Amino acid sequence: ISREHYLGVRIGRELGVYAGMMNPVFGIRVPDHSAYLRSKTLLNQNDQSHGLLLHYERESWQSDLHFLAGNLLQATPLRQRGIAGKIETDWGKDSRWGVSGLFTTNEYRSRNLGAIHARLGFGHGSAFLGQLGVIREAPPGSTPQIGGYWFGQYSLAVARVLNLTATTEFYTAD
Repeated sequence: ISREHYLGVRIGRELGVYAGMMNPVFGIRVPDHSAYLRSKTLLNQNDQSHGLLLHYERESWQSDLHFLAGNLLQATPLRQRGIAGKIETDWGKDSRWGVSGLFTTNEYRSRNLGAIHARLGFGHGSAFLGQLGVIREAPPGSTPQIGGYWFGQYSLAVARVLNLTATTEFYTAD
């Protein structure tokens, strides 16, 4: 199974255009598939979408706009179609803050996601990743459910080859 396949072109140093099947642009990507910022947002290892991604980058900030056609390998009623976007900016040498949004729909539900996120570096090798988000699921004819989540990951450089890592998470369905 090919989870990602796309073609891309860079136009100058600032603009990138990508087309194909890839992860939707949203928040911080971490390898832990059971983390709430991946599992509860339904942006996990098998949740890629075909689409067109525009990436614009400057020295201290970058932005992405992703037009989602859904997974074309799925039946048409299941495809989550919509748009996603992300903007991140540097605040100092070792600090990057951002906001993300994702708005999709299919015949069974509409999903709206929003998040603020940060990547912070401390000293030599210590770091913090954090994301606070909201999830709105709206099945047709039902009352929308609004939930929220928190993900924080802390990495402390103890010695040259030893790091201590801790993760905190919180999720509420309403």
